[in-house]
Formats: sequence, C-alpha cells, structure tokens
Amino acid sequence: MNGNLKEWELEYEQFSIGGIYRYISEKAAASGLSQTLDALPYVCSMHEGQFRKGECELPYIIHPMTVAAHALALQINDDTVIASCLCHDVCEDCKDENGNRISVETLPVGEEAKTAVLLLTKKSGKEFVKKEYYDNIKNNKTALIVKILDRCHNISKMATGFSKERIGEYIAETEEYVFPLIDTVEDRYPEYREKMFIIKYHMLAVMESLKRYV
Repeated sequence: MNGNLKEWELEYEQFSIGGIYRYISEKAAASGLSQTLDALPYVCSMHEGQFRKGECELPYIIHPMTVAAHALALQINDDTVIASCLCHDVCEDCKDENGNRISVETLPVGEEAKTAVLLLTKKSGKEFVKKEYYDNIKNNKTALIVKILDRCHNISKMATGFSKERIGEYIAETEEYVFPLIDTVEDRYPEYREKMFIIKYHMLAVMESLKRYV
C-alpha cells in the first residue's frame, strides 16, 4: 500500500468494533429487536481471537457486525434478518470445547434465524456442492438477504484479503450465483428492490474496478 495513504478503517470511529457495536445495539434497542440484542454479545464471544484473511488482520467480528450494520443502514429492521447476519458464520467457523462445529440449535435466536444460518453454513470438504448450496439459499427469504449482504461486504474487502487469482474467481462466482439471488429477491419481494439496487450497484462498482488489476 502507498505509504502516504492511511489505513483509515479502524481510525474512523463508526467502523471500529466499539462504534459498530454501539450502532447495532442502539438501533436494535430502539426497534425492539430482541434476537439481535441476544445475538450481538454472543457472536462477539464466539469470534473472539479470530481474524480476517489478509495483511490487515482485522478482528473477524468486524465482518458479521458490518453485515448487520449495513442491513440496518438500509432500513432493514427485520429482527430475524439482523440476528442471522450476526450469526451467519458461527456454525461454519467456530468450534466447541471438543473441536466440533457449533450446532445451529445452540444459537440464541429463533427458529427462522436458525434455519437461515443452517442454509448459509457450507458443508465441509467434498460434501459441499456450490450449485446445491445456492439453490437451497434461493428458497429462503432470510438466507437470501443475508447471503447478498455478506457477499457485498466480502466484495468490499477483496483487495486487502484475496490474491489476484482468488479475486478473479470470486468475481466470477458472484456473477454466476449471487447476482441471480439479487434478481430473485427483486422478483419475489418488491419491497426490497431499492435496497437490492444499492447493493448491486456497490458490488458492480468494486468488481469492475478490480477487474482492471487482476
């Protein structure tokens, strides 16, 4: 990175862990989002000590909290969606005291959120089939919205965490599988069309810029 440019993200209060935490908790309290209020401290505990890939080594918790904060900033005040945003990586990336994946049944959220998290959790090894994974998500409203928000944040951070080869693969996967999810939301849930436009516009802007460098 150019030495004259600052790594501004953690210096800007709204994007710090404390800033995002306060934003989510205040919004959730004001809107009575009880699942979100239960999930927030839980996911902070579960992702403690984990870091995002890349040279910046940001604490991992910034990712699910940013996904949730993005949803709230878009005025998605659905408790199930926000709680699922927060919990979406717990069962895939966190382990219990015996080294096993965290069971979705232990999440401090309702059944709809648990179902969404289960759909968003990738199977391990050869059991994972990409098309099947995205097809299953397509049939669940909460999982659809969370996956799109999750991909939007990952697209935003590709430049600091992915190799050039991985960036190219991720862009191709997004165009093949995630953009159709956006189309599905727009077709089935017209109240989300403006939100999907904003998200897709952002992803396209980042992707088209990065295509020039990979």
